[in-house]
Amino acid sequence: VYSSYSSAFRVPSLNQLFDRRPIDVDFGFGPLAFYLSNPGLKPQRAKSFEVGGRWDRSDHSYAMLTLYSIWVREEIDFDATTFTYANLDKSRHRGVQIAAQQRVVGPVAFQASGTYSPTELDGGPNDGHQINAVPRGTAYGRLSWEHGDQWSIDGGVRYAGYQFLDKENQHRLNDFATVEAGASAKLEKIRVVLRIGNLLDRKYADTGYLLDLGSFGIAEERLSPAAERSFTISITS
Repeated sequence: VYSSYSSAFRVPSLNQLFDRRPIDVDFGFGPLAFYLSNPGLKPQRAKSFEVGGRWDRSDHSYAMLTLYSIWVREEIDFDATTFTYANLDKSRHRGVQIAAQQRVVGPVAFQASGTYSPTELDGGPNDGHQINAVPRGTAYGRLSWEHGDQWSIDGGVRYAGYQFLDKENQHRLNDFATVEAGASAKLEKIRVVLRIGNLLDRKYADTGYLLDLGSFGIAEERLSPAAERSFTISITS
């Protein structure tokens, strides 16, 4: 069982402050130049408190629980309404994290984890709203079969809850889940590991932003498509 308290301080990067490289955007009535940097950015400060516990067994099974709360002032964020970096007034990062691993039978083990993270603005016109581009919660489940140190196979499901593209919480990006799989084998002094991400090749967006230029009558959702089915192979000796 443990608890901790800490404070943090981060200054804006040089690019966030003074990068004057323009980004040209053409909306059909001529190009416009935007500058992401903001020389008026203030340092970001935070205070955090965390309490939790972990229980381990000799068969490598475990269970853990963590509760945390972080208070942030002047959090640096990208403001899609002005196309520049800006400071948020205040925000609260709170949540609970759980994780567990248990032998089901023989060489078969199950692992699961989850996080519920209501990350909200504190004060201002959007008080209580979820910060944009932060999922409300995430979860992961994995079933593995190990044959000693010689080989193993596993499959899992990864889930991300809904998030919002704007601080007003009017434009929602839906939740999604993906399937992944992997295998590992030891060949004499060499170990080969294969990982397959997005096994079912699902088409979805995992992040994005709202392009909101009210003065030009423009409000568009810009979504970033996630990676398709991917393969990763690693060899170690």
